[in-house]
Amino acid sequence: DGITDDSVSFQKLIDRLSDLGGGDIILPSGVTVCNITIPSKVNIVGQGSNVSILKSANGSNKDVIKGKDFDVLTGTPKETPETRGVRNITFRGFSVDGNKQNNSNGYGIRIWGCSWKWEDVIVANCKSGGIWTEFTTHEYPNDDFSAVLEALESNFTRIKTIANDGNGWDWHGVHDSEINDYVTFRNKGWGFNQVKGSVNGYHWNSWLNYHSFNFESYATLDNIIASGEEGI
Repeated sequence: DGITDDSVSFQKLIDRLSDLGGGDIILPSGVTVCNITIPSKVNIVGQGSNVSILKSANGSNKDVIKGKDFDVLTGTPKETPETRGVRNITFRGFSVDGNKQNNSNGYGIRIWGCSWKWEDVIVANCKSGGIWTEFTTHEYPNDDFSAVLEALESNFTRIKTIANDGNGWDWHGVHDSEINDYVTFRNKGWGFNQVKGSVNGYHWNSWLNYHSFNFESYATLDNIIASGEEGI
């Protein structure tokens, strides 16, 4: 109903679906108040950004969507073999509202892992920052079909980060991923802050962020526009 905190019931649904091997959670239109932890193979599919909205509960001071084991994995070096993290998830057609007016911290989405597909997602109004993605590095691919199933790069299309008090997007990987049609607007930090992990893409637009784009590693981009108080 856009008022009741549905975190507990939503998390039970996610955990049950994970126990069954994964699948899709279909969001209704309107606002769902929640702070949830997402595991591998559980997809969240809405009716469209600004139609289906996940909103942080008042006073939760948590991320709206947090990857399973994020606090344990963040900042850790690569393991061999590297099998950790949240893998094979799809986010499509919804918005995330961090409800920063009623929280002292919290990101919109923070996930450590790989093999993701995100499309038509808006992350806005978060106290700590919009998006944080992170991974280590690849294993060398196998010669058999399993290499196709375990391709670690991720694809992001039509993503927006808007009016977050930190950075719009903190990028710590997955390296060699693609981000296309990315818009970042009126964030109080960087619109996109690449800490590590190369990135490829096209059609990026930063406007009225405190800083636009910061690149600390390899980036191959086409048709990129930066305007506002400070540029690239």
